[in-house]
Amino acid sequence: MDALEQVSIRIERQHVHVLNYNACLFNNLGRKKTSMLKPLHIAHFDENEQVSFKVAPGFPRSIRALLKLRTDLHLLWEIMKFYNIHVLRENSPDPDASDSQEPDSEDTLMDLGTFADVRDYPEECFETFVTHLGIKMKVVKALMDS
Repeated sequence: MDALEQVSIRIERQHVHVLNYNACLFNNLGRKKTSMLKPLHIAHFDENEQVSFKVAPGFPRSIRALLKLRTDLHLLWEIMKFYNIHVLRENSPDPDASDSQEPDSEDTLMDLGTFADVRDYPEECFETFVTHLGIKMKVVKALMDS
């Protein structure tokens, strides 16, 4: 790969970062279930180093559709895998541990390699996805109650 191709690839990757930054800013403005969402993109380079921008199949186009992912955990998992989103899960102290021991302060980084990760920790996964889109969780929680 020559220097020009390397520069072109870097420019395309920066372009996708700008697209996603703008999408997160737009998504942050959503306040109603009918608010539209801008999709996040990933840059995909083929064997000829040609770039295309891809959006996850099933990406929610509104906050209403986003809320449905709370019950469609398989789709949530597929979208999170597409974007390679990891979930940082806080470890809770072992209830059987004696009081003299310090709780395990290490958090667990879940890479969502299996559906069981999402099935076992649906709220953590949903909240991580929501914030990844640039939406405030307090807005989503208010809409879940309405």
